[in-house]
Amino acid sequence: MRPLPLLLLATLATVSACDAHPESASVEAAASRGPAPKLLDVNDVSMLFPLPKKVKDVNKLMRLDAPAAGSAPLITPAMFATALAFAHPEDDSRFAFGAIKDWRVVGLRVDPCNKVSVASAECLAQVRLVAQPIDVSDGISAADHAMHLVYELPKTAAKTLVQDIVALKALTADAPTSGVPLGIHPTMTKQGLDGAYAKALQKLILKYGTPANLKHVAVLITVNTGVWRFVKGDVAGQELKQIQIPNMATGTRMAVLNGSTGTIGNFLSSVEPLALPGTDNINEIVDSNPFHGSTDSPLAGKFFSLPAAQQAAAVNAALRLDNPDVHTFDSVDCVSCHVATRALARAKGRAFLSKADGNPNRFKIPAGLSGGLPTADQPGNPSADSAYATRAFGYDGTNATIVRHTVNSSAKVANFINQTVIIGK
Repeated sequence: MRPLPLLLLATLATVSACDAHPESASVEAAASRGPAPKLLDVNDVSMLFPLPKKVKDVNKLMRLDAPAAGSAPLITPAMFATALAFAHPEDDSRFAFGAIKDWRVVGLRVDPCNKVSVASAECLAQVRLVAQPIDVSDGISAADHAMHLVYELPKTAAKTLVQDIVALKALTADAPTSGVPLGIHPTMTKQGLDGAYAKALQKLILKYGTPANLKHVAVLITVNTGVWRFVKGDVAGQELKQIQIPNMATGTRMAVLNGSTGTIGNFLSSVEPLALPGTDNINEIVDSNPFHGSTDSPLAGKFFSLPAAQQAAAVNAALRLDNPDVHTFDSVDCVSCHVATRALARAKGRAFLSKADGNPNRFKIPAGLSGGLPTADQPGNPSADSAYATRAFGYDGTNATIVRHTVNSSAKVANFINQTVIIGK
């Protein structure tokens, strides 16, 4: 048996550790020996918890304020209230999820070497939690709101984070994660929320999701059935301070996606304010209703009336928005990050999202990794992702909803760990 390689980088905040050639990173063998670990895939670095089937089991999903007996909150109630207030939910009299106790962790993403920008010379290990309020008024579903909690770990914790992720892979034997498109986690679907994998994952969350590590919070809420508000904040000391939305006019602290869902139909019409000219954004492709481009539909979008060259430029911009080699979470406006995939699906059809057309703006999934999107026949996923959903990684009701950037960046992270740790090049 060969030694289990572990990530040994002089620091993960160096270019050599996080550049486009992760095989250049130095590797050290661990003192402990055991079977060679399996290579990671996208579901090993981005984990979507299955929703419980019964109301009594909702508490098996971690609460933000009381994730486990005797543990610290994942975010303090005061900071939670501040983050929510940034989006002004009081503007919708029907908003019913202002209590932190109603919000549950539905997803987790890890990255041992996250870079603020692709050109950055530094990187930090991150654990990112996705929380949504769970609605039990008519069955069990996730409401159309979300909170993104970003924990930045000390540089010394990057190595142990990778060890913990590799160890989790060993718990997936009865429901393998390799070769499966990113979606509701196959092992947790098989074992349940009280299975060995879910329990180990919750321990990982408690280990790294501490108040001291919480650095960024983003909120998305829906008001008045068809207006989606995006806001962000950074933690400074014990306070959460609202910050500027990237790539929008100076002073913009809320980005808005306008559209509608419900009896009058689904459509997404505009971004307010528009992202700045000269940036990659969805300003021109967002109004692409319906995806087939029918000119006789009352919802035929403005995108289809643009000149061909302008349409092509908007499509290429959306592809770049979903490309983690071009953009990070911090280099695009919130609406573009969440909606680029769905705008492409409406404009060009769902098959276009995974088309092998050689377009240089697309991210190329590393060999051996899964690059598909959730499908109706995927275990645990009731239906294919809607072209009108706004979640980047979470739930639209009971359906998994995942954008291409989430898939692509998950593949990049999994490949980074495989190459620098497991294969040990």
